[in-house]
This record gives sequence, structure tokens and C-alpha cells, in this order.
Amino acid sequence: ATPALLSVMADGSVSISGQGVDAQWTDRGLSFAGYGNPQVFSSGALIDSDDQLWGLLEATALTPQERLYGGGEAFAGPDLRGRIRRGVNVECHGAAGLDLSYLTVPFFWSDNGWGLFAHTGAPVTADLGATHAEVAAVAVPGPGLDLFVVTGGPLELLRRYLAITGLPGRFPEWGLGVWTSR
Repeated sequence: ATPALLSVMADGSVSISGQGVDAQWTDRGLSFAGYGNPQVFSSGALIDSDDQLWGLLEATALTPQERLYGGGEAFAGPDLRGRIRRGVNVECHGAAGLDLSYLTVPFFWSDNGWGLFAHTGAPVTADLGATHAEVAAVAVPGPGLDLFVVTGGPLELLRRYLAITGLPGRFPEWGLGVWTSR
């Protein structure tokens, strides 16, 4: 495979093009041709009440019928549109209908052909059309942002996510034995 070409333009924008990638980073944010639809992500700083940097925010516009998925285990159904997901693992005892989880994952994806993975152990907060129905935003605490944006259909998005994070290991033999509970 031929490596992607990175070009810095006179206006300071950056273009990345090659097999499977066509993206531009301008003063408007990151834009790319997604799964048949152009997509723009805008970045911003999150400042606390003491004017200190709290974290960084990545946001994008949503189409009216767009559905959003991901975030790890959830008991409130698969479509996250209109919800806020807080990436904090808690003991939730299978509380159906509540937005709690034993296992949160900072990977969110859309049926419009984009996925966003925040490579962090910090508690990511995703506002997926809850505050503004037409905007999805992911907030990551801390001074830096290690973010992956992937494109494609649902299967390709998951394959690309697994290419970043790796596949899980083989289930151990002892895990298939007798399970008991109180």
C-alpha cells in the first residue's frame, strides 16, 4: 500500500490524502469525506470557572435521521441519539433504563459513516444530541487529545476500531467452568 501524503498549505491548513483517506484540517476543524457524506469536526478548549484548561471538546453536526451507537455496555438500548453518556464505570446491578455501565468504551459511531475513538483512560463525556439535537460532542478531560476518526459502514467502522485497539485475547479455560453465585 502507498503511504498517505501529508501536505501543509500556505494558509496553514493540512491535507492528508491517499488510499482510504481524504481529510483536511483547517481553521474550521477536521473535515473528510465519510461514508458518502462529508463530515466536519470542530475542536475547542474547555475552560473551568478559574480560567484553567479542563479538557478538550470535539463536535460535529448530526443529520435529522442519524443514529449513534457505542460507548460500551449500556442497559438503556443501543441508539444513543438524544442522550449523554458519561464514561465512568460503576457497579450498576443491571439497572435497566439508567445510563450506568460496568464497562464504558470511548468509541462512538454513526450510521452516517463516521466513528470517533478517544484514546484515554479519563472519563469521557459524550453529549449525543441531548443538549442540541443537531450536535454530537465528546469532551475529554486533560491538556491533550489523542483522537481517532474512522469512516465506513458499520462493519468497517468496527474493523477499523479493532485495528486501533487490537482484538481481545482468547477466553481462558478456567472461565468456562462452573459459575456460582450467592
